[in-house]
Amino acid sequence: MTWRIEFSADAEQDFSLIFDHLFESYKNLGSEPKSAFDYAEKRLAEIMTTAESLCDAPYRGTLHNDLLPGLRHVTINQAIFWFNPDEVQKIVRIFAVFYGGQDHIRHMLVRLL
Repeated sequence: MTWRIEFSADAEQDFSLIFDHLFESYKNLGSEPKSAFDYAEKRLAEIMTTAESLCDAPYRGTLHNDLLPGLRHVTINQAIFWFNPDEVQKIVRIFAVFYGGQDHIRHMLVRLL
């Protein structure tokens, strides 16, 4: 049985926030709005493809059993994924996606409270 990805509502919202951040960043760096939109859309697609790749090795990353049993995080190409692999159902549940220099540990702690 192959693994599959499941995104939480928070992770879905994170993708929207990342897109907004990328779009504004590209505009602030001088890109025209259409180009900034295209660049942000392309980068977000890359991040989502990277998320899907967690199925290939669902136990990679740093384990955080102290926060939640089985909770892990991994940083790949500036995207930080917080997830929990479910061996029985073969699902990688992604709880959060952060980008760049965000204090992802603090943000994740707040979400878990």
